[in-house]
Amino acid sequence: MEVERVSSYKYLGVHLNDSLTWGDQVDALIKKLNSRLYCLNKMASFNVRTSIMDIFYNATICGVWRYCLVGWGGNATGTDRDRIDSIIRKAGRVIGDPQSTVEEIYVCLLQNKLDIVWNDHDHPLHCYLHDNIITRGTGRLRLPPMRTNRHRNSFIPRAIRLYNDNVSR
Repeated sequence: MEVERVSSYKYLGVHLNDSLTWGDQVDALIKKLNSRLYCLNKMASFNVRTSIMDIFYNATICGVWRYCLVGWGGNATGTDRDRIDSIIRKAGRVIGDPQSTVEEIYVCLLQNKLDIVWNDHDHPLHCYLHDNIITRGTGRLRLPPMRTNRHRNSFIPRAIRLYNDNVSR
């Protein structure tokens, strides 16, 4: 059986590439977001109520870029995040209400996912997190050894840093 090597592959709506960067994912998102932003602009030109435009934004624009954000958001480049944030700002101006940035939503989703893992005793990462509690009474978690920025920005290290920031406050 021959296996074909591809440079990019779409799996469950997420674009993966052979260099493990998220540029292809963000490019696809930008394309979708721009067409939806056009619809939002048309709604504004027809004097649609702000509450309706806000629902449209949350359902069709925000829902697109938030999909799988916990998976790709930590390692997206600053330029890629800025590209998405630019569309978010434009949508906020059309609606008349500033919307949350990619980083703000990413941190919120990361916290939610961490809470789910922490409280679900059957989750595969639950034992890993509880085994890494520092025993000196601080309640903080020990970070795993990290050699690359890709690993440093992935789910486990980012979630542990977020947890430790909240514990120390």
